[in-house]
Amino acid sequence: YKMGEVPSNWYGSDTSGWQSGTVGTFPASSNQIQLYKKTFNVASVTDISGIMINLKYQYGCIVYLNNHEAFRLGFTGALSTSSTTSHSYQTVQYRFVSLPTRILVNNQPVTLLNQGVNTIAIGLLATSDTQVTSEFDCAMRLLTQSESNRIFDYSVTDSGFTGTAANVFLDYYSNSIYYSK
Repeated sequence: YKMGEVPSNWYGSDTSGWQSGTVGTFPASSNQIQLYKKTFNVASVTDISGIMINLKYQYGCIVYLNNHEAFRLGFTGALSTSSTTSHSYQTVQYRFVSLPTRILVNNQPVTLLNQGVNTIAIGLLATSDTQVTSEFDCAMRLLTQSESNRIFDYSVTDSGFTGTAANVFLDYYSNSIYYSK
């Protein structure tokens, strides 16, 4: 982790100069910026169809997977020590982020996960430099094509569509439905 600073390429795979910690041991930041990074291995990406991140935060956040921005909420532009957010949930709690395995960057497909070593980097941004307490935690689950669903407690009804409407919630890139007039 790093607190209160934003090094260049903070979301890259280099962890030299970064501190290690676990939930409940991260120190307070000196300002509104908290950065966390972890490397992990994936034996095979063949059957992975989605990524589920369970992230504990309250204000703005940004998530990178292998140098690619995968999720952002609450601010625009590059993350810096002068960045702020006006976004705020009422409480700190776990929030689910469901991601595909591929995204478009400049109209080009990019794969978020690699077979072998991967890096996830998360930046948390508070609404002011007085909100410095770290309550960070994150879990990531790789989903396979055989997962039954990725949305909890839902029901679906449809009429006039081609395809199965419930497939939209399976978050697999080849599932689709459409309606034509």
